[in-house]
Amino acid sequence: MSKKLLTNLLMFGLALSSPLTLVRAEDIVTSQGKTYKNAEIIRVDSDSVVIKHDAGEDRVGILQLPPSALLAELQRQLAEREKLKEQLATAQAEIRKLKNENEGVKQENQAVKQQFQSAQTKITAAQSREEKAPSPTPPLAGLPPIKKDEVVPAHDIVNHYQADRTTADQRYRKQFFKVRGVVERLDKPLFVSKYVVFLKSFNPAVKVECNVQPPPELAKIYVKDADTLMVARSGGEAVALMKVGDEVTLEGRCSGLDNSRITFQSCTLVR
Repeated sequence: MSKKLLTNLLMFGLALSSPLTLVRAEDIVTSQGKTYKNAEIIRVDSDSVVIKHDAGEDRVGILQLPPSALLAELQRQLAEREKLKEQLATAQAEIRKLKNENEGVKQENQAVKQQFQSAQTKITAAQSREEKAPSPTPPLAGLPPIKKDEVVPAHDIVNHYQADRTTADQRYRKQFFKVRGVVERLDKPLFVSKYVVFLKSFNPAVKVECNVQPPPELAKIYVKDADTLMVARSGGEAVALMKVGDEVTLEGRCSGLDNSRITFQSCTLVR
């Protein structure tokens, strides 16, 4: 084997194995019979190598090294390099797997966060809807005819209809007046400008429904936050009109009791 070929092989082996050494610590016997104890090749030049051994360092000519030992070491280093490549590929695959798992955890956390926020919104809405004891309802008998500017609590109207529907109709039906109560539910029907406010009746058998016609300056009205907030667009900005739990005053015409529902039409929000 030529000196040039040996040099190229050794330099190639060092490039592959760096920072490892080409030849591990072992005895090296040159063609001249000189033995280096626990020796390793640490540098390759054009016609010689530097060997580090128990007694120090020495430069030895390429042709003085046993070729079979050098070739065997080169093969071992190539096999070790292939093993390192496999380990690198495995590590890269594991990194990709961890990244995918991390992305999945992020998505799950986001979903949990949204569910938590939704639950918090519903809890807040439920807390705001907690019933407070209404003021006592005055007896219907003997009440004077209702006046346009009069404000009547929603639960009073419900109690009056429950007590005496005929007399309640005489006082409220087809009359235009103000009704006040706590917002229990909000609704915005599609394709119409009006929105619907349900006032708390304190009677599960009767609903108080107010159909509200918004003023023309409110271009768009919609509900959000699990139907607990009524929002309107005015001049390009979103304006909160009311939310579940608010106490509001609405003015409209009472249509009386029908199918367990007391309805007000053509309402406006007085506040």
